[in-house]
Amino acid sequence: MSTWIDVAALDAVPQRGARLVKTAHGCVAVFRTAADDICAR
Repeated sequence: MSTWIDVAALDAVPQRGARLVKTAHGCVAVFRTAADDICAR
């Protein structure tokens, strides 16, 4: 089961870039592709 949580505006993550989001359960890396797809790990 997946739960989606808004962490930032799309413009806050540069194309072909990433941002680190700190959570209570650990850090999550958020990536944005050149095609504006968003992935998190």
